[in-house]
Amino acid sequence: MRGMVAMRRFNLPIELRVSLLYAIFGSLWILLTDRALDLVVSEPQILTTVQTIKGWIFVVLSALLIFLFLRVESAQRRAARRAQSESEERFGQLFENSIDAILLTTPDGSIIAANPAACRMFERSEDEIKQIGRNGVVDTSDPNLQHALEQRARTGSYYGELTFLRKDGTKFPGEISTSLFVNREGLVRTSMIIRDISQRRQTEQALRESQDYLRAMIDCSPVALYSIDLQGRVVTWNPSAEQILGWSYDEVAGRPFPSIPADKKEEFERLRKQALEGGGFRNLIVQRQRKDGSRLHASLSVALLKDAENNTIGFLSALQDITELVQAERQLRQYADTVEWAHIIIRDMDNRIISWTKGVEQLYGWSKDEAIGKVIDELLQTRLPHSREEVQQALMTDGQWEGKLQHTRRDGSVMTVFSHQTVHRDLQGNPLSILEVNTDITARKRAEAEVHRLNAELERRVRERTAQLAEVNRELESFTYSVSHDLRAPLRAINGFSQIIARRYAAVLDDTARQYLQNVIQASEMMGQLIDDLLQYSLMGKSEVKLAPVALQEVITSLAGEISEKLASIGAQLSLPAEFPSVLGDRTLLWRCFANLLENAITYRKAQHPLQIVIDWRLEGQMVVIGVSDNGIGIPAEHQEKIFQIFQRLHRQEDYPGTGIGLAMVKKSVELMNGDVWVESQPGQGSTFYLRLPAA
Repeated sequence: MRGMVAMRRFNLPIELRVSLLYAIFGSLWILLTDRALDLVVSEPQILTTVQTIKGWIFVVLSALLIFLFLRVESAQRRAARRAQSESEERFGQLFENSIDAILLTTPDGSIIAANPAACRMFERSEDEIKQIGRNGVVDTSDPNLQHALEQRARTGSYYGELTFLRKDGTKFPGEISTSLFVNREGLVRTSMIIRDISQRRQTEQALRESQDYLRAMIDCSPVALYSIDLQGRVVTWNPSAEQILGWSYDEVAGRPFPSIPADKKEEFERLRKQALEGGGFRNLIVQRQRKDGSRLHASLSVALLKDAENNTIGFLSALQDITELVQAERQLRQYADTVEWAHIIIRDMDNRIISWTKGVEQLYGWSKDEAIGKVIDELLQTRLPHSREEVQQALMTDGQWEGKLQHTRRDGSVMTVFSHQTVHRDLQGNPLSILEVNTDITARKRAEAEVHRLNAELERRVRERTAQLAEVNRELESFTYSVSHDLRAPLRAINGFSQIIARRYAAVLDDTARQYLQNVIQASEMMGQLIDDLLQYSLMGKSEVKLAPVALQEVITSLAGEISEKLASIGAQLSLPAEFPSVLGDRTLLWRCFANLLENAITYRKAQHPLQIVIDWRLEGQMVVIGVSDNGIGIPAEHQEKIFQIFQRLHRQEDYPGTGIGLAMVKKSVELMNGDVWVESQPGQGSTFYLRLPAA
């Protein structure tokens, strides 16, 4: 039997196996029995008889052996056919009833069979599927197709995803498992099991969109959302948690929750146990600590996180910063306390008092119990500027009324109050009550009366003082002209006679006398100039200055032409910009300002250094700033305001001549044109005088 099994392993045909078995058995029988007879039987007659018997025994045994072999072979064949039939039946059932499409194909793409699921999937009959072949149901433009064919040819199987085609040409994604096999005829065939994953893709896309939506909601939530595991380590942390608490996700991920103040550790553990036992909690007021160490009040809600087996794996927390709300509540309580001491009365539409604060008790003298329910006009003996009906009409029309009225206190004293009254309405607009805020202005009324009296007295005194000042100004103006006229005559005489003496008697005078005489002449001329400047300064502002657009280009260019010879004589250079703006000013005053500034630069130049004068300008909003710069001797910082005062000189007359009025005239002129003037200077490095005037 072992030989039979061995021969079956070689897949030999049954005829060949029977022949081989018979040949082997016959050979062994002849060899062994002949050798045994040679040893046992020696007589020829007996040997012939035994040989005959041996032949019949061989026939019987051979027949029996062949019978047994064929019986075993037949049983095995029946079992194999039964197993194959069952297998084919199971495959047929699977093939027909599978919810996945199954195709039997050849390696070149021809389709041999298609199950009903394939027909439903591709919306074609089996014959149509066989006719169009693999390339009719698979999208040949799918880049994964070539890879799938190459892998199946190389390894014998492939599992992955491809794009397939329905009858109407629509494409759909499918999951495919395909492999090579050899059928009973020894031919190579392929099996293809295809599952439509369109719904799964849609579900996955919907899940991704849902996750993206949820993630966006979490990221955009103004509430701090975070989760921690059972060991207290941070797992998730949204942007609001970062903004409210101060830590970034990278700083807290996988680490213990950092926002618990040191004195709140026990409370945190207690709330953790409470959440585990009760399944979470909502809107508990807690304190948390920010990264910078400051504390915040928060409303905390906690839910348990579960895994697929419903085991608790952590906590999801929603924390809302209510620090401002807590502070607002405190302020509201403080406000309520403040309101209680305010002078507020609430009355119903029948003018009966329904609210009477402690402040009102102190103001009028009646207690709350005494006032509630009383008609306000009867209790306080109200005296209105108009009738109660007119006030009530204004309240109903405008929703409010305010004015002065008189009330009587409990002690009988009369007081004046300023009353602001507002109507309170319900959601439908129906009036419910009137809120009245009264301010005691009795003392203010007395003070106002006193102020009116004092104002009247002050106005009278101002009129008298103004008249006195006008008279003084007239006298001063008359005195100025008189002094100017009276001083000029003797000065002219002194100057004239001094010059006559200098011409006629120069020969008889010694050098000292001639020097003295020259000093007298110069002093008289200087005094004359001083009188002219002083008179000009006193007259400034006496007449109205009318401001109008003035082209600085014309003023400064004309002035530069007039002093050009003087500048050339001392080797000075004047630099001007290509153009100047126009300003709102007075042409005469502007001429005087720039003439004084240029003369000032010439006077206070440095010896042995060529004088450089630069005029430039810039805009500052609606103002024009003009700068006049020189490289002269400069001005110490402590004297830079003093030089604009009249008669303020920093140098001796012998060193730098002048009257001490020029810069004072510049300052007064600029102020008359609604501008200002200042200087920036350093000793030895020159000065820059700035005039700021309105742009035209």
